[in-house]
Amino acid sequence: MIKPYSLNPLDPKVFLPVNNSLIDYPVKRYDRAFELASDVINENFTARDILESISEIEQRTKGITFEQFARNQTTVKAVLYDFIIIGEATRNVSKEIQSRYPLIPWRLMGGMRNIATHEYFQINLSRVWATIQEDLPTLVPQLQEVLDGEVKIE
Repeated sequence: MIKPYSLNPLDPKVFLPVNNSLIDYPVKRYDRAFELASDVINENFTARDILESISEIEQRTKGITFEQFARNQTTVKAVLYDFIIIGEATRNVSKEIQSRYPLIPWRLMGGMRNIATHEYFQINLSRVWATIQEDLPTLVPQLQEVLDGEVKIE
């Protein structure tokens, strides 16, 4: 039987017994203790994750045209992956925070994740490109405001 073990609920390591020995195998743990401890800093990490993913998208698409973007499957897949991260992080933003920042399109950000994940073969790349060019730049200062306004931890 494989049992997770950690003395620290915030430690993302799980020990798996293999051939009568313990092998240190890093995995993400999402248990209740972690969730309770992370409530305090969740908005901090979430806003940072979103901003980092936006930065990654901007770096990958800087200086290229839509045609170059659409032809480069590596870039397309990386950008879609970053949209998935943005959507997942958005799901972790509390309703209270979302209500304090109503100009941020939280639901649409989560919707991009759903499209990238579940409608992968029907993605409209011109719409993705328009989002990159028109919508993401306006999100950065808004998300920075969330980060600046909500983070109380150094």
